Amino acid sequence: MLIFTCTVGDIQYPVMLVLPYDRLVGICPQKDKDFQFWHVKRKPRASADFFSVHSIVWGCMIAEDVSRPDEFLIVDTIDTDMFLRMQDIRSQ
Repeated sequence: MLIFTCTVGDIQYPVMLVLPYDRLVGICPQKDKDFQFWHVKRKPRASADFFSVHSIVWGCMIAEDVSRPDEFLIVDTIDTDMFLRMQDIRSQ
């Protein structure tokens, strides 16, 4: 994600360029399932899109999985809200 300001006339608009990380991965190791790790991959760069910073509702922290190239883990222990959202997603 890149955040910058775009000026049109005398008005500044905070804008972000976002690359979605919502591609699911294939088969995960059993230990990752046991620990309820949630793996994602990024979409191709052509999927990047611009949004107003004011439209951010919520996001998540991800960390690169060094044992699996191009895969990332969602960090759901950052706060209670994220933990509960991930519990809901896993139950579906």
